[in-house]
Amino acid sequence: MPNLHQKIKLTNVRSTIIKTVCILVAVVMPFAAKSQKKEIINILNSALKYELKHQYSSLNFDGDSTVLLHGFIIDANGTLSVEIKKTLRNSEGYMIEKQSVPLNKVAYVIKDINVIVESKNEDVVITTRYFYKDGRKKTETRMSNLFFTHLHFPNNEQIGNRLVKAFKIAGYNVEKTYWYD
Repeated sequence: MPNLHQKIKLTNVRSTIIKTVCILVAVVMPFAAKSQKKEIINILNSALKYELKHQYSSLNFDGDSTVLLHGFIIDANGTLSVEIKKTLRNSEGYMIEKQSVPLNKVAYVIKDINVIVESKNEDVVITTRYFYKDGRKKTETRMSNLFFTHLHFPNNEQIGNRLVKAFKIAGYNVEKTYWYD
């Protein structure tokens, strides 16, 4: 049976181990989160670049050509954004659309027509600038709970799985709900 001096020594050792583990977790977690934010960007950008490269040869091509102006980024405030350009129907001009959502507001990754990052409230800011052939310009800003990634090729559920995993490791509680191809 340990004496009092040995019990105190064991308690001090345990306390030191617990403190060391806490310090390591506090130091390592921000690096892991930053790494996973980069992973979120990499997943989205590589998938979108692949789809855009093959959009014209895809059976899913709907006639709307999409050009990536600014790939997915996560800024210093933790906001995910992307900016694309699309030709307007009937060749009336084009539109530039920028979407952004704070990562801490993302709740779900889903797929309907395309892969969507969804917030519980209307936390997604969508700014659309229209440029018409006749010289007119128009800008609209609206709020939504849906952040469209423009990823719509079938059989891409692994993207949703990878995104959810990256969000979780980065410290965000995100779920993948329905996935319709």
